[in-house]
This record gives sequence, C-alpha cells and structure tokens, in this order.
Amino acid sequence: MYEGQARHTPSRFAGLGFEPAGRPLRRGRWVIVHEWERGLLFRYGRLDTVLAPGRHRRWGKGFSLRSVDTRPWIVGVPIQEVPTADGATVKLTVAGQARVTDAAVYAAAVRNTEQALYLAVQVALRELLAATTVEDLLTGRSGLGGRLLAGLRGVEALGITVEQLEIKDIILSGELKKAQTEVLVARAQGLAALERGAWGNRRAARIGERGADGSRQPDTAPATPAPATGSVNRSHSNDRYASARRSSDSRREAVGTGEADQPRAVLTQSGPRRLLSWSSR
Repeated sequence: MYEGQARHTPSRFAGLGFEPAGRPLRRGRWVIVHEWERGLLFRYGRLDTVLAPGRHRRWGKGFSLRSVDTRPWIVGVPIQEVPTADGATVKLTVAGQARVTDAAVYAAAVRNTEQALYLAVQVALRELLAATTVEDLLTGRSGLGGRLLAGLRGVEALGITVEQLEIKDIILSGELKKAQTEVLVARAQGLAALERGAWGNRRAARIGERGADGSRQPDTAPATPAPATGSVNRSHSNDRYASARRSSDSRREAVGTGEADQPRAVLTQSGPRRLLSWSSR
C-alpha cells in the first residue's frame, strides 16, 4: 500500500482504536506505544515485530505501525430467547469481560473480533440451556456463569481471553411466572404446617414431662353444670313439705289414740313458692 493511501484512512475505522493497515512511519521519527497498548510494526505489509510499551524509531522504508488496545472491555449480549431442556422458553441477557492476549493473532484472525466473540457466546448459551431445566436455571443460577464460560469455544484462535461471563437477567413468560408463584406459595404453606405440627409435639412432650415428675395435671374431666336457682328452691320446698306431712300424719294418729291434749299441727300452703306454716289447735 502506498504511503499516500494510508494517510487517508476512512474515519469509520476511528472507533475501533486502530487503522486497518496502521499508520506509516517516517524514517527516523520517534513513535510512542502506551502502557496499555501493543504496537504491530509492519514492513511492506508483513508483520515485522511487536513493539512493547515505550519509545521507538525506525530508519528504514516501508514501515507502518498499528496499535492494539489490550485493556479489558465489557462483553454484553442483549436479550436472547432460548429454549430450555424441558421445552420452556426463557429470555436471558449475558454480561462478561474479555481482553486481548495476543495482539498479532487478534489483528490477523478475523475481520471483526467482537462479532466473532458475540457469536461464540450465543452458541455456548444455547448449548447450556439445552441441558438445563427451568428449575435448575432458577435454583442454580450462581453456577451458570462458570458453566457458560467452560462451554465457550474458539476464542483462543481470536487472540483474546474471556475472563468472566455471567447470566445477568432471567425473564420468564407469564405462565411460568404464575406457576413459579404457586410453587412458592405451596412451599410456604407446607413449611407453616410443619411448624405447627412441631409446636404441638413439643407442647405434648412438655405436658408428659410434668406428669412424669408428679406435678399437677390439668383436669380434663368435663365440669358438671350447676343446677338452676329455681330448681334448688323447689327441691328444698318439696323436702320441707314432705317432712311436715309426715309430722301431721303422726299427730293425727296420736289424736285417734286419745291423746287430745297434745297440740296438733295443721299444714297450710300459700303463695307461688309453696311456703309452709304451722298452727296449733
């Protein structure tokens, strides 16, 4: 490539952090490679060497320099709708971190390294979900990132390494959300029933221990209801009436036998409460 062509690189490549063919170097001119960069020095289109951070100068002709940023960057995968092992469909997002480990391979492997990495993460995510049920996805979420990272293949050939991958969001459908809520409610009710049963067993055990120690047991016999006040009064009145009746009969017998000088009791009743009175003739 001619020197004049390399100087007029289209501006659309400025966002990538480098120019596709690098920038040409003038003879004897100093160039600086920053600490977070690696410099790919080409001569007539072929890779000559990888420059470490520092100040460099070349005297020959046909040199060009391409800088590669080796700082980690965030890998973000937007919402992916993926089927699980039990046939349900969930939506997930993935986030991670990657960095360049081999600048020469990174520059020459593929045209767009970030797109290649994006595709590799998508494939690994689908393979992971194909072997994972919805229940395992929700209960074992903490270990999904490691499994996803272990299933990522082909990134070494891109000159990069993926340091971390995590399942960021899990979005369930409306039916799955409703079913999951019902399961949680049923589980909470079951735990409450077990707790009530355990409390009843502990209470029965405490009562049994008090009985074994000879302490007073609670009276479980049903209490006999007290009779009404009116019934008590009527019973006493009837007893008094029967006693007076017997006394009157005995006095009549005494009169019949000639004992007239003895006083005789006359039994009378008056009032609604059947009060009794005595009189002597």
